[in-house]
Amino acid sequence: MDMKIIRVPEHSIDYFPNSPLWRAVPKLPIELVKNQDFREFISQINNGHNPPILIKKYNRLVAGPYIGFAIYEDRISRRRYQIEIYPKVFRRGAPSKDGWKLVLKLADLYYNIGLREYNIKTSLAVEGKSPFLDIILNIFANSLLNELRFGVYGEFITYEERSSSLRGQLLVEREVLKLPTQKHKFDTRYKKFTADNPLNQILKYALYLGLQYAYRKETKKILSEAWDILNDISLVPITSDSIERVTLNSLNLRFKLPLELAKMIITGLEYHSHIQSPGFFINMPDVFEFLVYKLFDTVLMQNYMVRYHPQDKEFVIEQPRKFINEPPQPDIIIESKSGKPLLIVDAKYKPLYCRDCMEKKRYVKNSSDLYQLYSYVKLYGVRGGLLVYPMLKNPYTEYNQWLCDVSSTSKCGNSIFHFFDGTKLGILGIDLGHVIRDSIKVFSGKIVKVSPEIQEQLIMYINSLSKGTK
Repeated sequence: MDMKIIRVPEHSIDYFPNSPLWRAVPKLPIELVKNQDFREFISQINNGHNPPILIKKYNRLVAGPYIGFAIYEDRISRRRYQIEIYPKVFRRGAPSKDGWKLVLKLADLYYNIGLREYNIKTSLAVEGKSPFLDIILNIFANSLLNELRFGVYGEFITYEERSSSLRGQLLVEREVLKLPTQKHKFDTRYKKFTADNPLNQILKYALYLGLQYAYRKETKKILSEAWDILNDISLVPITSDSIERVTLNSLNLRFKLPLELAKMIITGLEYHSHIQSPGFFINMPDVFEFLVYKLFDTVLMQNYMVRYHPQDKEFVIEQPRKFINEPPQPDIIIESKSGKPLLIVDAKYKPLYCRDCMEKKRYVKNSSDLYQLYSYVKLYGVRGGLLVYPMLKNPYTEYNQWLCDVSSTSKCGNSIFHFFDGTKLGILGIDLGHVIRDSIKVFSGKIVKVSPEIQEQLIMYINSLSKGTK
């Protein structure tokens, strides 16, 4: 079936009509501009997400701070459209291999997938200019094939049946309740060793969906190879909920990577709540916040304790009525080893550039960022607060590039400020290029390596910021 790719830059929701960035966003196909069914499709995808994932503005589609994909099929023409939100921080045009490499590494950290460097390199060597879905499908099929070459996983499955032959365990509790006309059959329970088990059924269903929605012939080819090996496995519909009931053990742990990717594929492509494809979207503010937490926790663990999304007893349990909506929940609190709060850390995934400002280099996007951090600092009685933003420097591109990076805090003369009452305010950037180059190396939900330079500079900075007021 014919499929058209609609590429939307991440975080384009704030673009203004007639601006250079707005003109860089491709126009929607004419048949979708006034399509009411397409509007309802977008509305269903946005359900429960704040900010929204996608918004139709005039004849264009813009996105919030998400990266991912969804499939829309026109009910009349039956033509398919793959909507892809791609990372925009590297360039204003099409996505780059570096951009997808960063996304895959951050997804591995956040979702605990288990991606290895060769998985990413192999996929991007072929699929670098392909849609994100094809990149995921390529890694899935390759990793699955690598494990299937060592054999298809089999396990003992328990079956219950009523038959005229007796085998396995007789279910006595059922036998005594049977009618006389049913006495000639036995209710039994037995185990059978088979490859047609829930794990392989999940993997095959992900292959089935991939073969329907893959865009490139190369992707379909490798999916077909894996499909042929699992030819004898039953094709049964799988939901994202049923996947959670499958547990890995020492015998099938080698399938962890393809299973995690199968979850992403099925979650994104299964028919759900009348949506043709609910899509799979990565919330980049959440992912960046998690990166900040993991980096600080890894580097500072010997001298400090780092808490993520702390639910403070004083504000949440004992006095919840102090707050109109919900109690305060900072992103991160840095404490002394004795448990005394020292610093509040707030991660902000946003560009700071201001096109219409006289000063185009900014350290804070909105005053609300400062108000929020200052409130946290006072409520928790800590010594200071720290705002952390993403940044990029050449050779990738320039994005918040004037901020002080975590690897060079001693060389920055303008990274620690003060509020009106002397409370310290730190503003730092994390160059996302560190993740691409493995100066900050992530693997399967953890940061496994941080360069000595970043460790030394970050420790010095936190020590200086936590010394108290001016």
